[in-house]
Amino acid sequence: MYQAGFCEMDITPPIGSIIPGYFHARYSQGVLDPLYARACVIRQGEGYAAFVTADCCGLYRSVTDQVRRRVADRTPIPPERVMVMATHTHSGGPTLNWGEEVRIDPVYLEDLVKKMADAVIVAWQRMADSQLAFGEEQLYGIEFIRIYRMKDGSLKTNPGCGNPDVAEPVGQVDPAVSVLSVRQQGRPVGAVVNFACHPAVVGGELSSADYIGVLSAKMKERFGPDFVTLFINGACGNINHFDLSDPSTFLPERHLY
Repeated sequence: MYQAGFCEMDITPPIGSIIPGYFHARYSQGVLDPLYARACVIRQGEGYAAFVTADCCGLYRSVTDQVRRRVADRTPIPPERVMVMATHTHSGGPTLNWGEEVRIDPVYLEDLVKKMADAVIVAWQRMADSQLAFGEEQLYGIEFIRIYRMKDGSLKTNPGCGNPDVAEPVGQVDPAVSVLSVRQQGRPVGAVVNFACHPAVVGGELSSADYIGVLSAKMKERFGPDFVTLFINGACGNINHFDLSDPSTFLPERHLY
């Protein structure tokens, strides 16, 4: 028998906050969609597994360690059983030093640690008898390689659509979409979704969870407003959402569903 619980907490930064993701400073001019910390706690017998993600570009080890300690101080979940992750949205809050201009905001990070940990704590408090199911599908035409070998033998990231000096892409995408779904009393309450693709679709100067926010909104439309979708990004360092050999993938009106 499994027990599971979910929670999400708003972590949208104040307008004016630095947005990491580019090598120059961008400052939030508004909110396209709210950012969240989302947590899932699963228990079988005396064993726990806790997952918590934040809609941000990245997290330093010092931050993840603080989240684990706060959880361990308030629950029976050991620190080593808490996985702390960033979704890697490039439109998130000021959690990274990036280039010469982008710097963390210590005040925001202090609040983020509390909210990420508290999301785990509340998920633990909400645990109930659950039915777990796992599924996987292959999704093609969404993600593309972004590092290319040039004709001179060098490697370049995003060398430009239609660049005549491009020889070939380097590497392979991972098309797997893995889903752990949780039901309680026959009703879907949450899911953990894993997919590998850069959340750099939005850009600009509005805070956004990128496609991860869209995924959450669509799942709530389908399963109800309390449904929590915890997204775990895969190895997306070499994977983008556009194809340098196909200009149509750059169009804002491109529809994928």
